[in-house]
Amino acid sequence: MPKSLNLDKFLFGGDYSPEQWSPDVWDKDIELMQDLGVNAVTLNVHSWIFDEPSDGVFDFSWLDGIIAKLKKSGIGIIMATGTTAPPSWLYNKDNDILKTDIKGRKFKYGVRERFCPTSVTYIDAVKRLVSKLAEHYAGEKSILLWHLNNELSGFCYCEHCEKEFRKWLEAKYKNIDTLNRRWCTAMWGRCYTSFDDIVAPTELNELYVDVDGAGFDLDSLPTEAIEYARFMSDCCENLFAIESECIRRYIPDAICTNNYQFRDRFNYHTIARALDVISLDIYPNRNDPPYEACFNLDIARNFKEQDNPFIIMEMTPNHASWAPVCHTKRPGEVARIAINNIAHGANSALYFQIRRTPAGFEKFHGAMISHSGHLDTRIAKELQQLSSDLRKLPLDMQKYGLDARVAIIHDWDEKLGVEIPCSVQKNIDYTREVKHYYRYFNEKNINIDVISLDQDFSRYSVIIAPVVCMLKKEYAESFDSFVSNGGCLVLTYYSGYTDECDYMYLGGQPGPLRQIAGLWVEELDALSAKEKNTIRFTDGYVCESGWMCDVLRLESAKPLAYYGSDYYKDSPCLTENYYGKGKCIYIGTKPDDGGVDHILDMVVKEAELVPVMETPKSVSAVKRGPYLFLINFSEDETIVKLPNTMHDILENNDTCSVSLKANGYAILK
Repeated sequence: MPKSLNLDKFLFGGDYSPEQWSPDVWDKDIELMQDLGVNAVTLNVHSWIFDEPSDGVFDFSWLDGIIAKLKKSGIGIIMATGTTAPPSWLYNKDNDILKTDIKGRKFKYGVRERFCPTSVTYIDAVKRLVSKLAEHYAGEKSILLWHLNNELSGFCYCEHCEKEFRKWLEAKYKNIDTLNRRWCTAMWGRCYTSFDDIVAPTELNELYVDVDGAGFDLDSLPTEAIEYARFMSDCCENLFAIESECIRRYIPDAICTNNYQFRDRFNYHTIARALDVISLDIYPNRNDPPYEACFNLDIARNFKEQDNPFIIMEMTPNHASWAPVCHTKRPGEVARIAINNIAHGANSALYFQIRRTPAGFEKFHGAMISHSGHLDTRIAKELQQLSSDLRKLPLDMQKYGLDARVAIIHDWDEKLGVEIPCSVQKNIDYTREVKHYYRYFNEKNINIDVISLDQDFSRYSVIIAPVVCMLKKEYAESFDSFVSNGGCLVLTYYSGYTDECDYMYLGGQPGPLRQIAGLWVEELDALSAKEKNTIRFTDGYVCESGWMCDVLRLESAKPLAYYGSDYYKDSPCLTENYYGKGKCIYIGTKPDDGGVDHILDMVVKEAELVPVMETPKSVSAVKRGPYLFLINFSEDETIVKLPNTMHDILENNDTCSVSLKANGYAILK
């Protein structure tokens, strides 16, 4: 986190929408915020129409009023730019600022986030608004950071984006012959004679929808769809850079962020280049295992710099209004979620929303202040306790990450290469495949980083790289260097098939990883959900496998396990290959959870990776710097014995064991 942020507290509070309420309600709400322990409020997220009620006419008096009241009460401001919700007058001025969807339909004025990211009218209006906002608040010391736009959502396929896409492609490929060759447009006679021939990939020209009624879509020219997704990410990065530049013209040391929610196929890693601090919205589903939320936290911690603290911008203190079933948070769950976030590197507990909206889409969404208008509620009392606990946390905790020795690759560009092209399996969920291996480390209490392919490998002893199907040669060289210098690389099926243009590596898979793996893949079999094989380990362990099955030809690699059935019965499916000072483990088929555990147990033992602490199954142990977090994810009270006497920060005593109530936690040093 940039030093200039200089937080003197863990941020606690959330989104507040005073424009929905009269000023007399503001006064009451601020009293309640003080009783809750709120120290930071996000303003102006969807308020463009109030900041600029008509074209070129600005009015920040309403913001001045609420900021003055908050500042007087010692509450800091996260200032949003409001650009996620353009006003109706702007759409009336130029209808082309509206997105066109993948079906070729142009939206009408309505829901937020429907602006075209390349619209000149939109961009000019954004520059003017954000500049005016920054100029007006250039001297406002209560502003902690600037919240650019809001959660990213959906690509645009309009004619203007199409024209900009052509320019983007021409800048990248220089000439059309190079593009034709790299994209293999000769397949199906798709050769372009000019960049002007290229159109945005939609259902009108490229996408086969619900192929044969089987429930999946296919892009007929996948490289174009991959490149369009990259282009859209660059457009969003550009929008954030524009907003940041407008703010810094008046506030050079401003800290800018955007709240990520990992929607669609944006490359959040590259977009982060336009941000100073990463913020995350996190809404765990009640029945999800803990590793699901932890995975997103461990991604967020590694965007800007590896192992770098971040901000939680949104959670819900109760219902999530958009969920199919809106469960209430069980006793202790609100605080447990917040503390788990902090354990994994967050420096805040911010909520959507502070006061529950009186109508509309989110009237049933949880809030710190319910429709009752008072704090005599279960949730409010739990939030007050959480606030008290946050104030007890040492401030030096904020500088620490998790200091992991193992990393797993989750690369946003790789996601495109795995999910978009037609392959032996359809509807592939790349993130789900990565989580299949991440789960092990989370459940074993082994700190782990989730990183992209272009990040530094040298700090780790072990790297897990599931399904790295689309792989630049430079990333293969990074793997080569990592293993040559003593690292352990774990590769899986469906790796090393294509370059970044989805062009197959010739000479056998896993392409540029072949020498590291010490094998090549003769055939790749795909199994339906009902079809299974078995993995028979040389140590006698047996587990199920499925989904994909590589038929392997070993070169320098040695077998660790064999298939149990089918025509490739007794052929190797798990191997190891010593290479330079390190080695590569190759998993040739998708093991069940028990199989993953058995394989990674071997890897962890040899690499001498140790868990933070042995705990009961329901209890997570995370080490953030010198601080140990113990978090109970069950509805039962659990006693945990500590390896030695430690200081309990929240109870302010020394202890050799802790009793964790349902959804309870302890923080120790």
